[in-house]
This record gives sequence, structure tokens and C-alpha cells, in this order.
Amino acid sequence: MPPPTSDDIVGLDMMIRGQVIVPGSILYEAEAKKQHNAMYHSNKPAFYVHCKDAADIQETLKFVTKHRMELSIRSGGHSICGSSIRNGSVVVDVGRICDVDYDESTESVTMGPGATLSDVNVHLLRRGRMTPVGVIPATGCGGLITQGGVGWLLHRYGTSVDNVIAMTIVLADGTLKELDHSSTGDDRELFFAARGAAGVLGIVTSITMRTYPMENVTGGLWAMLDDEKYS
Repeated sequence: MPPPTSDDIVGLDMMIRGQVIVPGSILYEAEAKKQHNAMYHSNKPAFYVHCKDAADIQETLKFVTKHRMELSIRSGGHSICGSSIRNGSVVVDVGRICDVDYDESTESVTMGPGATLSDVNVHLLRRGRMTPVGVIPATGCGGLITQGGVGWLLHRYGTSVDNVIAMTIVLADGTLKELDHSSTGDDRELFFAARGAAGVLGIVTSITMRTYPMENVTGGLWAMLDDEKYS
């Protein structure tokens, strides 16, 4: 299959609710600057697809598969190694899938992969709850949680993936899977693997986690000073 033509890319843009950003457009150069690591601000993906829902992701994956293109997945742009903005790849940006919802009956929180840690923490704080996520507020949940998630609550409640109780994920063939601890057969294995390697298996569209009561929070600063300089 030859590389996609400009008409093919326009066709994708018309098929989705989100937005396709191509080289030469005003927004293209600004997209790379969203990466937390400035080493990758000069990277040149083939184009960006800002998805608004699971259907957008499914259409994009069909396009990428049809044209045999490389894929990058970006939720918050905090990939240290730049894997969310690789040169020549189609960047599937899920930053607009960012809803956060707390279920009081199950004491669980469901978030889109584009929600930031700050979005989740603020949403839960208002309800006197908390859940184990990372330490940098602007980090996207999709990348951090599905690849481990080490944060302030690690020693008390474990990593983020230890507390994931359900997720939805779009597989490479466009299939949307709803997974949880009651999944059986291959879905059970997929749920196990997705909690740590979801970016390899597909693109997560929602994550549900346990929450815990907010308790006393103690904070402070520990500074190591040079004795000679400050004596």
C-alpha cells in the first residue's frame, strides 16, 4: 500500500469528530512544543490526529493499518524517550478524551486517557477521596497509569496499575474491548497485560480505579546545604 495522499488524509479528517493536523499548517509546529522533553521539539511526525472519542481512535487505527504507517500515542506528552512523537509516525493524541467521573456507589473513579493527574486529584479532593497516581500534575493518565504509575501513595496503596479495576481499549484491528476482573478467556489475559503494556496492545479510552478516603496530608521541604558555603 503506497503512502496516503493528501486526499486520503482529508478523508480521515472528515470521518472523525476530532481534528487532523498536517505539516505546513499553522498548528503543526506548535504540536511538538507540547512535549515535556524539549529534546523532541524538533521531531516531525507524519501528522497528528486529535481524537475526541473511541470511534475517532478506531477510524485512525484503520487508516494507519491500511497504509502501513507507524503509530505514536500521546496523552499528556510526558514520554521521557519521546515515544509519543516519533518522526514519521501518525500521532494519535487522546488529550481531548479527558472526562473524570466519580461513582459514589462503588467508590471508584473513571477517567479518559487525556485527563491529567491534576484533573483527577482535584475531582477527587472535592469529594474527600484520593487514588494512587504520579507526582507531576500535568502528566496524562493514559500513559502513566497503563505503564505502572509510581506516585506519592505508592507505599500505602501500591502503583496505579495495582488499583485499576476496569478499562476500555481499542485494539490494533479497531475492536473496542471492555475489560475488568470478571473478564474471561483471552479478555482476562488482555486485561492483565494491558495493566503495564497497554500502549503496545492498543489505545486505552477509559480507566477505572479504586479510590480511598482522604486523610491528613503532611508536606514539607528537606534541603541539603553545603556547610562551608552557608556557615
